[in-house]
Amino acid sequence: MERLFGLSGYGQYANYPEAKKVLLDYMAVLDEVKKMKGIDASEYRMCQVETMTTYIRLAITEEKNANSKESEKYMGEAGKGCQDIKWKDCSPEKLRQLMERLDHRWKSPSQ
Repeated sequence: MERLFGLSGYGQYANYPEAKKVLLDYMAVLDEVKKMKGIDASEYRMCQVETMTTYIRLAITEEKNANSKESEKYMGEAGKGCQDIKWKDCSPEKLRQLMERLDHRWKSPSQ
């Protein structure tokens, strides 16, 4: 079993189908939050960032499971999200580096 990324609340162990389902379910929640009435600009931006990082995680998950077309599709969506929030470098390499740093910081000392 592979440790599922450092998502808050998703620190359980999961295999590939479970990991993908959790990430897609989380994406659906983010989409619903972005559609809510009364959401302010900072909350919307937070959802944009979370959506982008979730797409990166999906891309990495697909890549690790030899699904290059799906990985490229998700990384492309992450790149679009990155551009939407106006980050300077939205290259796949930079996005992967971001996720590696984030996931490394979420690991507990016992891992």
